Amino acid sequence: MPLTVQPVGFRMGQVGQNLITIRRDPSTAYVQFFENVPESGNPTFQILSGLLGSFNYATGAANDLFTLDLTYGNPLPAAGANIIPGDGFDSLVITGMPVSESLSLGGSTVFFPADGNGVLTCPTLELLTVNTGGGNDVIALTSPLSYMLSINAGVGSTSVQLDAPTSTAIPLESLTLAASLSLPAGRGLFVGGEISCHRGRRFVGPGR
Repeated sequence: MPLTVQPVGFRMGQVGQNLITIRRDPSTAYVQFFENVPESGNPTFQILSGLLGSFNYATGAANDLFTLDLTYGNPLPAAGANIIPGDGFDSLVITGMPVSESLSLGGSTVFFPADGNGVLTCPTLELLTVNTGGGNDVIALTSPLSYMLSINAGVGSTSVQLDAPTSTAIPLESLTLAASLSLPAGRGLFVGGEISCHRGRRFVGPGR
């Protein structure tokens, strides 16, 4: 049986690479934390979702991988959370829900506006990968990003919107953005970065 604990405000990763997954359990009653153990087994510990307050995860100098798994719902607490990797190339993977969802990205933050859950802040992250699930998903870019972004569309449609007064929607299969991104008032515009679209998808609107 997994260890059930009281809320913890701060977690420090191990020396060397960390593989950390945060998710709700299938009953959605608990938030589970897998620290360098596979999701197929028992979590390192779990917390009743109603007791989970804001928390911080810090790691060291290796190439760390965090996964936020939304399969059974959003595990983030209303008060939000912080992921603070150390040196190295650090990544966050978001695994989407089987239904439609919306995701707002800006600066070093990740927010799920439809869920009412708190903001996830990743101040030193290098790469965010979003693997959307089912349904029709919308990802809004609200300001220049501090990390590289890769999006892999699941079942249904996935669109990226530049959240300016008149946004540009970009249907995509996979998109990679360099951190240099401009959102001028009046329209969406990519500048100074590198954008890659795959499988014949195309940009809608002015592009870059």
